[in-house]
Amino acid sequence: MSWWEIVKDLAPPLREALDTLRTSRRRKRHLFVLKAMGRPERRSAVITASMSLDEICEKLMMAQIEDAIPAETRARAFLNGQSTPEEDKDAKKKFAAQRRVGIPDIHDPNRAGKVEHILQDMVEAGKLRFYPPDRYSIE
Repeated sequence: MSWWEIVKDLAPPLREALDTLRTSRRRKRHLFVLKAMGRPERRSAVITASMSLDEICEKLMMAQIEDAIPAETRARAFLNGQSTPEEDKDAKKKFAAQRRVGIPDIHDPNRAGKVEHILQDMVEAGKLRFYPPDRYSIE
């Protein structure tokens, strides 16, 4: 058996495994964004029917920070100006896990473009509705 036949035999299972991994990451990314969009804002108790891209980016960033850094750590870091090394390490792990599923880094200069790409993917999947020029609502 030649190496080419071995590769051809291995290709379908590897492709299926890769598709499963992509689907899982896509589902986790969509769920994270939907949860972030559904969070009530602290500034107002009113949840609007549609949100602009900037509002979604802001909500997503806040959800990422709240997911990665526990409230006690955020409060201590705010009051004392510091956190422990193990808390920093845990936060870095959480941020890395978010990046693995496709959520852009909070310091990414092209963050809005990447979030818009995720939102368009969610529109195509039927999870969001798009209202030009830059508004989205949950289906």
